Amino acid sequence: MSPIVTIGIPIYKRLHYLAQGVRAVAAQDYPHIELIVSDNGQNGTKVPEIVDQVWGRPWRFRQNAVTVNVTQHYNQIVREATGDYFVMVDDDDWLSPNFVSDLITRLEGHPDVALAMARQVIVDGERRAIGESVPGVPQLVPGETFVRGLFEYGFSNYTSFLARTKELMACGGYNDFPRGFHVETAMIVKLCLNRSIAFSYRSTFFACRSDTSMSKLMEMHELAEASKLFLEFLESDPWLLSQATTNPAGWHELKPRLVNMGWGGYLQRWGHMHRDKLSYFGWVRAGFALPYRPGYYSALTRDLMDDSKLRIITRAKRWLPGVFRFYRSWKAHGSQTALEATKVQSTETSAMSPVQGHAVGASSTADDSSAKPAVASEIQR
Repeated sequence: MSPIVTIGIPIYKRLHYLAQGVRAVAAQDYPHIELIVSDNGQNGTKVPEIVDQVWGRPWRFRQNAVTVNVTQHYNQIVREATGDYFVMVDDDDWLSPNFVSDLITRLEGHPDVALAMARQVIVDGERRAIGESVPGVPQLVPGETFVRGLFEYGFSNYTSFLARTKELMACGGYNDFPRGFHVETAMIVKLCLNRSIAFSYRSTFFACRSDTSMSKLMEMHELAEASKLFLEFLESDPWLLSQATTNPAGWHELKPRLVNMGWGGYLQRWGHMHRDKLSYFGWVRAGFALPYRPGYYSALTRDLMDDSKLRIITRAKRWLPGVFRFYRSWKAHGSQTALEATKVQSTETSAMSPVQGHAVGASSTADDSSAKPAVASEIQR
């Protein structure tokens, strides 16, 4: 008997992508699919009306009377699933027609493989491709190896992968992080420790990144809270710790990388996505929202110093243009003077070298080689 694959689609208020996502599920060439569409946005009858227009088979609809957070919604859908395998597909993402049929062959009969992932293409709100995963990813990768280089393969969205439904529930489901930030990463880490991940370049997961994407709508305090909870997850999650005890040496090597990834993601978003969304002092205060980690606070200090230098230069150009022009001219003149002095020194050295060559022999070469770094450093200054 062929296994059943449940595909869950969570919905909030964004309904305009739903029809395309359902069509992609209807187009799957694997016939044994259970579709669950779950409404978390109190949309009345709008969701089933859209699905019924494009889905010609029985399907399951669930609706929350009160909106819950992203993680709770994900877990509700997993608990509703009756399939042997499960795929979560956000409402603005979609799958290639062979997604299920391709990936299920990577899991069937391979209990050592925790989950299977397809090639990934990132699209913008207009459905234009703006990036993709690295071609030539090995078909089978040890879980620890994958986590160790989580972003080296070019994957930037981990929502949609094929896994066994029972294992998703056995590991405790999705961890509760604000706005769902880090939930897929945490799930993958729990599933793949001491096991492998299968990849295929024959099927594709299309992940949308637009202005309405969840990651773009996160507030800074939500991002800080999610990052702190992810760091706590690495220290205290029961399932994770139970898996770590079977390979303590591997976990000891892997855990610092995950910690760095946790605060590194926060630092990157703090520095780029939220710099212009907050007041300057609010932005600086947000930088210190995470608990003390030497690596994080060292990187934060460097970023703040670079930002301060940039702010000073920008204000000087705006409010003291004459002083700024004088400074640039003085700096350029100083560099030119140093360069001319270096040329003179080089000419004098060249004129003396024949005499030194006869008198000293091989030591002349050593003198020349030691002079070159001095010249280079003078030019740099």
